[in-house]
Amino acid sequence: MRSFLCVASDTARAAADEVDAARARGAELGPLAGVPVAVKDMFCTRDLPTTAASRILEGWRPPYDKNSIKAIEKSIQASDLGITPSNDGVVIRLAFPQLTAERRKEMVKIVKHRAEEARVAVRNVRRSARHDLEAFQKEGELSEDDLDRAEKELEKLTHEFVAEIDTLAAHKEQEMLEV
Repeated sequence: MRSFLCVASDTARAAADEVDAARARGAELGPLAGVPVAVKDMFCTRDLPTTAASRILEGWRPPYDKNSIKAIEKSIQASDLGITPSNDGVVIRLAFPQLTAERRKEMVKIVKHRAEEARVAVRNVRRSARHDLEAFQKEGELSEDDLDRAEKELEKLTHEFVAEIDTLAAHKEQEMLEV
């Protein structure tokens, strides 16, 4: 059924070994000592993936170094997400305002801007690759036919990636405008 996001088998084994060693020394242990525990995804657990059932946090591992809390808070404040974090020294709390129609439109503009940045990045990679191909041809490592073939393949890949960016951006825009 794969109902667990993460199984920390190495950590569980190490903890079980510690309990076994303590038991061998005759230490007083509780009745559940060494029993693996399933933890709901809404809790922060040191160095284990935590998503709190949100796709935004997928793959996120919560920091447990209290010194990093200030840096994380400053990064959130520096971003233009429009949210203000509050910090109690242990946890950063984020209050997300209700998305109004105006805020949704602002978010769509951000999506469009980021999609355009991605398109430009793809085109820059194409330009750089084309430059490298031409250099190979000038050095005699690539024939004219091979250059033409490689440029056509490069153009095809560029169009595919730009189309993928367009599809993802359109999907995200639609998602942002849903009420």
